[in-house]
Amino acid sequence: MARLRDGLALVTCLLCIAPHAQATAPASSQQPHPDIRWCDPIDGLSIGIEVPKGPIRFVGYADWKGPLQVWQDHGNQRQSMHDNPGGFWDDATRVTVHLRNVSDTTLYWSRRFTIWTVSLTSPDFPVPDTVWVRHPPPIWQDPIPLAPGVFDSVTLSVGGSARVWPRIPSGRYQVSVTYRPDNIVRNARGGVHPYDIPGFVAKPVRTPTIDIEIDASPDDTHVFDFATGPHGWTPAFCDYPLGEEDAHELLAGSSRLPDPLDQTQRALVISGNNVGKDLFMYYRRKIDGLEPGRDYLISFTLEIASNAPRACMDACGKYSGGPTLLAGASVEDPTPIEVEGWHRFPLEKGRPAWDEHTIAPLGNASAGHMDCSDNAPYELQRRRTGGMRVKATAGQTGELWLFFGTDSRTPGTTTLYYTRLTLGLTPD
Repeated sequence: MARLRDGLALVTCLLCIAPHAQATAPASSQQPHPDIRWCDPIDGLSIGIEVPKGPIRFVGYADWKGPLQVWQDHGNQRQSMHDNPGGFWDDATRVTVHLRNVSDTTLYWSRRFTIWTVSLTSPDFPVPDTVWVRHPPPIWQDPIPLAPGVFDSVTLSVGGSARVWPRIPSGRYQVSVTYRPDNIVRNARGGVHPYDIPGFVAKPVRTPTIDIEIDASPDDTHVFDFATGPHGWTPAFCDYPLGEEDAHELLAGSSRLPDPLDQTQRALVISGNNVGKDLFMYYRRKIDGLEPGRDYLISFTLEIASNAPRACMDACGKYSGGPTLLAGASVEDPTPIEVEGWHRFPLEKGRPAWDEHTIAPLGNASAGHMDCSDNAPYELQRRRTGGMRVKATAGQTGELWLFFGTDSRTPGTTTLYYTRLTLGLTPD
């Protein structure tokens, strides 16, 4: 990574177009946005970067423990950064790039993630040279035709697919995007390849550099240490038939941590036998004092003790993981309701709710081992919402209901201990 004259630069390479890309509008002959900074055409193709309407959001972890693990350019060595607690980009942090054909013939371009690079620079950028990102699957609907006079677009994530970034300060930053299709042409093997066609623009093209504001101010943080009590969080169970509490062996409350963990420490325990393979076990709480009618972005960080294995083979020979950990918010009280002889959750908690960010998945509530026995050891784990924060609107008196719990499709008994919850609330 080269050092710029005005400071350090970080380049997020191999940016993900899927699954971290938003859907883009179909190609059109009308300019899609009034504020686009265009580059000079290269072989008839011009690309432009859309100027964001407002600041983009970076959220630092308030309760980070342990070093931040990053990859360095030289020798691919992993380095620990003890002095940087890290953070994450908001899930809506995107850069939209537009393409237009100014020639009189049809051109072709590619959405493959390996050829798009977002550069983020600042005079004062205290981060390592390179941040490691996981490679998502590429998009293969290539090459893409672009008729004369037609516009198209692609939306990129500023943070790539990295779950944790080094923390950065608020301020003004410079952003540009480079399109390097020569990478896939140069690396093509076997002679003829899909991009060896007339009209495919194989030269690098770069957008102009624009200024953006990054808001990295801290969230309003609330910490609930369940070693000192439940702090108003009450348990609930749903998605099982009425009157079958005993069959499902439902249990919740305050308890000491199990062996081999520190048995002098208390936590919120919740347990159930997933007889019907659909049990939802959760805790709920009402919070007050918010601005009535105001939209909020809410992050959840949960510390749990679990002995659920990462994956086990069932009787049908299929592998299943631990229960899915969910967190959400609503102005409506998420107390179970009775529906046709069942205890049901009153809110949507499936994929539609994930897409609307009223509920966010935190991953599996499983330990790090593959021990599928009844005596599997408990391990402490931490799960976060990350960039996919929950969105909710406070009620008329400034109230919101929050909840977190597990939704399981795996039969058998699951017993979890919640030791700590950290909430971050930011007005949207």
